[in-house]
Amino acid sequence: MPILVLYPIFGILQQFLLMALVAGNLQKLNKFRTYSIIMLTASLFGLLHYPYWWLVIGTFTLAVFYIYIYLKNRNLYVLGIFHGWLGAIFYYTVVDKDPFLEVFGILSM
Repeated sequence: MPILVLYPIFGILQQFLLMALVAGNLQKLNKFRTYSIIMLTASLFGLLHYPYWWLVIGTFTLAVFYIYIYLKNRNLYVLGIFHGWLGAIFYYTVVDKDPFLEVFGILSM
């Protein structure tokens, strides 16, 4: 359960790096349409999860929605917390791994 508290912090950081720095700055340039910003940033986010193609596709799809929401509301905290909780639950249920053990290893024993 500690990962449900810790991973959202990492999720907020990831959202800041991707949404604010990439999508937000592309939007401020006023040279790109919203659709282009969403697709470019979502593609980058998906490719950051390479070489796991199922994760690339899943994160790309989720990023499309996240970026759209961010460009409308500019709230990184909600997206980061949701990202963290979704990622933690995904690790336990789909990947069948304990992310807390993988990160902190011997400290959790």
